[in-house]
Amino acid sequence: MTGAARVLAVVLDRPQAAESIFRSLGSVDGLVFEPGAPRRFWHTAVPCRLTVGDWRFENDERGTALGVRHAVRGVVLSRSVLPAAEAAGILARALADAGVQHGQATTDALAALLGAWAELSGVPDE
Repeated sequence: MTGAARVLAVVLDRPQAAESIFRSLGSVDGLVFEPGAPRRFWHTAVPCRLTVGDWRFENDERGTALGVRHAVRGVVLSRSVLPAAEAAGILARALADAGVQHGQATTDALAALLGAWAELSGVPDE
């Protein structure tokens, strides 16, 4: 597991952490955060979403797992619900691809976020 995946696994493993993590990542150029909506009388709840390139990540109602969807040009190639530790590896690879596609500013912003989360959560450096 890469350093980024390990940090993401630790922070996403906390209950209800996905929305704050997704919101922070959504501020980075090239990543899109869509806030969720609570359940209303006639409407079902909408989970918060983070779109990174061809990948979409969304939290579940309980905050214990992440829905991971890979879609290209609107065609869904894979869809699964994974525990945070497994989804973190996919998210880390998607973030690395976003850094390559969107340039040095995106890479620096992602490195700063991951570094702050690593320090706050006590993930040791390798």
